[in-house]
Amino acid sequence: MLTEEHARGLGAVLAAKSSDDDGRRPPRFDLRLIQRYVLWRVFDLGWTTERFGHFDRFSIGYHGRGASKAERIGKKYQWIAYHEIMALVADHFRYREQFREENGNQAYEGSWQDHFRDIDPSCTLRSSRGGTSWDGHSLAWWGAARYDNWGDPSGSREWVMRCDDLPKVEDLLSVAHPEDASRWLNVQGYFNWKQQPPADRELTDVERRELWYICTAYLIRAQDGEAFVKWAEGVDFWGRWMPDRPEVYRMFLGEHGWSPASRYFQQAYFGDEGWTQPNHGCPVKVRVVAFEYLREASGFDCSVDESYTLRLPASELVTGLGLRWSGNGADYLDAAGRLAAFDPTAHANGPSALLLREDLVREFLARENLAICWAVFGEKRVLGAGLMPEHHAALRMSGAYMLGDKGSVGFVKCMPDDLEMENPGSSPNPLATIRSP
Repeated sequence: MLTEEHARGLGAVLAAKSSDDDGRRPPRFDLRLIQRYVLWRVFDLGWTTERFGHFDRFSIGYHGRGASKAERIGKKYQWIAYHEIMALVADHFRYREQFREENGNQAYEGSWQDHFRDIDPSCTLRSSRGGTSWDGHSLAWWGAARYDNWGDPSGSREWVMRCDDLPKVEDLLSVAHPEDASRWLNVQGYFNWKQQPPADRELTDVERRELWYICTAYLIRAQDGEAFVKWAEGVDFWGRWMPDRPEVYRMFLGEHGWSPASRYFQQAYFGDEGWTQPNHGCPVKVRVVAFEYLREASGFDCSVDESYTLRLPASELVTGLGLRWSGNGADYLDAAGRLAAFDPTAHANGPSALLLREDLVREFLARENLAICWAVFGEKRVLGAGLMPEHHAALRMSGAYMLGDKGSVGFVKCMPDDLEMENPGSSPNPLATIRSP
């Protein structure tokens, strides 16, 4: 539809653009070579119409591109060929991460850098037994605190603004095992108490009340503890602006703390900021204690029934405490073979947690001149009935704790949350400040 003159002009524009793109972009591998190799290899491995044609066409059916389905024999041969040729390419060509231009000359370290891994052979858990969700948590020895004071149904605001009935945070941070009375520190806890609806009603049919806490532990220099607590009294930890535990799903569970893959993900790009100074004028540096291993059910590993997260000690703790993975869930052993760190929800029902044996931690802290502190925030609120519940006033909690000689010591501030905070991190005048004995 173009005139001959316009066609020449358009061709010149397209040619100039193509030349400009070629000058800015690095050379790329010709994907047609890989496609040709894969097709050739499928037949080389033995696929023929006589052997598999009828099965692949009529027995499998079409179920989209989702992973949880039976695959054609030809598709399985394609997977074999794909991994073979990618290994060959990795051995002979320079690696360049597509979305990290600043690392254009980075070396290829392993298959964890891209999505070449399908399953984790070191982890055989189909799901986790416990964990805290929006529906609450089950009571367990590491989260035994009950909350049943749901108040008068007609006094929602009075219940919300009450501060003297909150579970004691210090009882959630340091717990005793019922079998041997050993002491454990919960360095990554999430607790959610929910008012249950009447037996004949759904949760969303009635007004409901809930109370929750998130407790995140950090390593801190021993001499900085007092400065941290004093600073925490003037800020509000709501908004999750404090350094958070990194979450990784491309690393195998058994690789954590020692392998090249583990070291690769110990960088800020993947959420591991190491020792860092929080925002809002924090005068000290902190180091997150926990690390999260995520296993997704939506991938190619169809042995996973549902996605789950396991909380692990950060690599610095694995080395400093002399830990080694037991091969069972998220259990880590010390040099004497005793359980030293574990996520109890891998095998038992209860709230989300990462537990570290207290005596071992105290030895490490004394040796390295370190301390452990917690940033705590939570909420006490009322939700109206329906899928789009009416907003009610809420009570916001924010506090800090330090591991002392006789357990965790600190405070929680209770602040009304009638309006959204315009400046996250700033702390309004609290209704009350609850301090540990």
